[in-house]
Amino acid sequence: MGNTSEKISSFIIKTYWPVILFQYLKILLLVVLVALVINIIISRSFLFLAKNNKCFRNKKFRLISTCLVIIAFPFLLFSKMMIIRPQVFINNFALKTKIFSKYQDFLSESAPLFLLDFLIYSFICIFILFFSLSFVPFLLSFKEKLRTSWLKKIFPLLLLILILIFFKNSYFFSSSLKKFQKPNIIFLSSDALRPDHFSGNGYFRETTPNIDHLLDESVQVRGMITTVPRTFPAWVSILTSEYPLRHKIRHMFPRTRERSVPLKAAPLYLTQEGYTTSVISDFAGDIFPRIDLGFETIKAPEVNSKILIRQIILEKQVFLLPFLANSPLKKLFPEIRGIVHFADSDLITTETIEEIKTAQEEGKPFFITSFYSITHFPFSAPYPYYQRYSDPNYQGPHKYFKQVLLNLDPNSQGDKPCKETKEDQKQVVALYDSCLRLFDDEVGKIINYLKKDNLFEDTIIVILSDHGENLYEHNHGMGHGEHLRSKAALEIPCIIKGKSLAPIKGKTCHQLVSSIDLMPTIFKMANLEIPGSFKGEPINFSDRTLMERLSKVEAYVETGIWFEQDEKSDLFFQKLRLPYPNITELGEVDFSFQDEVVIQQKYSNLIDGAKHRAIYSGPYKLIYLPLPDRVKFELYNHLEDSANLNDLSKSHKSILEEMKKRFYLFIEEEGQGNYIRKDDFLIPAFDNPIF
Repeated sequence: MGNTSEKISSFIIKTYWPVILFQYLKILLLVVLVALVINIIISRSFLFLAKNNKCFRNKKFRLISTCLVIIAFPFLLFSKMMIIRPQVFINNFALKTKIFSKYQDFLSESAPLFLLDFLIYSFICIFILFFSLSFVPFLLSFKEKLRTSWLKKIFPLLLLILILIFFKNSYFFSSSLKKFQKPNIIFLSSDALRPDHFSGNGYFRETTPNIDHLLDESVQVRGMITTVPRTFPAWVSILTSEYPLRHKIRHMFPRTRERSVPLKAAPLYLTQEGYTTSVISDFAGDIFPRIDLGFETIKAPEVNSKILIRQIILEKQVFLLPFLANSPLKKLFPEIRGIVHFADSDLITTETIEEIKTAQEEGKPFFITSFYSITHFPFSAPYPYYQRYSDPNYQGPHKYFKQVLLNLDPNSQGDKPCKETKEDQKQVVALYDSCLRLFDDEVGKIINYLKKDNLFEDTIIVILSDHGENLYEHNHGMGHGEHLRSKAALEIPCIIKGKSLAPIKGKTCHQLVSSIDLMPTIFKMANLEIPGSFKGEPINFSDRTLMERLSKVEAYVETGIWFEQDEKSDLFFQKLRLPYPNITELGEVDFSFQDEVVIQQKYSNLIDGAKHRAIYSGPYKLIYLPLPDRVKFELYNHLEDSANLNDLSKSHKSILEEMKKRFYLFIEEEGQGNYIRKDDFLIPAFDNPIF
């Protein structure tokens, strides 16, 4: 998260030295294994060649040739990997010396990938061929034995078993044309999506051609607001249809007791209705194994101190990584799934289709949440996406990805590694758009599969996200969760395709709703009883009058944890806040529960009390900002001023007072009495609660 300290480094080494040692031993053994296998294949191939070529009969020549090939093949793999995922090699290779940096730039800018592929596959084919031919004498002798042995009797049976295993996952065996009475439901989501960057919504780049096509079959809601612009609480709110004031997951590092409170989430109810329920994700979805939301199947990376340490060590093995990428060997290092620069969008798509097939085999409707990480910073897209919208002449620090995760202030000095220019900012936006295009391509693959398997018509498809993203607009910085101005980090996409919406398909509804309204809407569309625990309401896709909208709080949102404090920053949100320590001082390791990183209990109430909060009602948006000496309120007309640049709190005092009353009443009802109001401050009612 952009913060570190000597104290933490010393703590890690002292506490986790066995983890560090074991990880390096695993890596060493794998390196030896890979080298041994390559050596056996190549040396045996050369022995075969020696029978027909005088040069290879010379042991010295054969030894030199073997060594050269053993070096050349990994080098080709390494070079290809530097083109596909240059982000992986920046810190641990390119930045070591200018020569390495120049080589990486040469590969990504000039080297023909097809030539590397040709050389790599030529090596593989040639040596596998020679390696196989070297076993011809053995196979011939086996054939003779087969004629006279008991193997001849069981050989056809063994062959049949092999054929059945090979075709086990084929279309013939897995596909089902069964029509379910209950519709399938699939959430296709990616972290930090901004609907205003969809080309179907008028964006200047063609970022979402597949989603744009889906828009013609769907209804889109422009104006869905997340509850917290941070992944963990946002997803809990979506799936429970409750605000964080009720479900108590308020940030990314909740303590064990907070996560252990039973939650009545949508997957639990859908399982009871006969659905198979699963969630699939990569690094941004590490929240799902940490809390029970009712999913039967969870395919997402786990995260704790031990896993983070293993990931850091693995990322440094730049010459081993090419052998792990997209190969069965990476199963030896499951932590690779949670590495940021290895965000594997294709894996999420493949596993999503596998879950669909599994549900068909079981004869059940499915509820699948596919959550991609690719659009989360550092916007680390593989080849060719990182080049798609980038300026080919750009040579700055963000050439391949956003290098500093939390460099929120483009003008800051001091210990920041760089001062971002306008060109840097344009490049970051280009990288974000490239990642969005990659997500769109994966959406296209899943939709094509649903159509091919005759499931498209009977499936409710939802395009959504957990939150949006600030991308340097105005004085709002870059990122999410630090403040509540603007809709960039608060509005999430909401595109819903389903049979019940067919009469109004192609419509875009411009109305304000909360993300807690999504699950009640889906349950209604699926003709399922809406659980009493859901606090949201089904979305009314017809336009409502202004008086109807003014009669209630339409959406509520609050900030996450401040990951850093920078009093010298020019960004407004670094000044308008109650300060507390940065993330390295707030956290601790919960040794009693899987060594997870959590917030220290003594800071829990301070973090909760320091949150900015906002409500939407009709055209107005009220933001509550607690400061050291007072509470500041800001009032905006979010319909006319979506960026929240014109504060109306002084010119519209009567509206301000009405919105304040509505705000405190809402907090009292949704917070269930857990906040005390004193001089406009909202103070958590319990000090270090233990229960």
